[in-house]
Amino acid sequence: MSRLEEIKEEYLKQLGYRNYYHLVDNIKSGISPIEKLILLEDDISEKYAEECTKASLEKASENAKFDIMNEDVDKESITNLENIILL
Repeated sequence: MSRLEEIKEEYLKQLGYRNYYHLVDNIKSGISPIEKLILLEDDISEKYAEECTKASLEKASENAKFDIMNEDVDKESITNLENIILL
């Protein structure tokens, strides 16, 4: 199971649903089921993006090169694509 799927399952459980299908069966709000699903998917995507960003920044900080003499950080060592983590 991918981290995105894990986040989805965790989030739905926090909302009181057993799984995605339980959510679909129990939508009882003033908005359409499709709108509700879109809003939930947006929340889940945001949580996933936050985790990926945090992991990527942690890796970038580990790989950052600092020039002690000039008190400068090599920006390429931080923005290197190898620092991007997809969970």
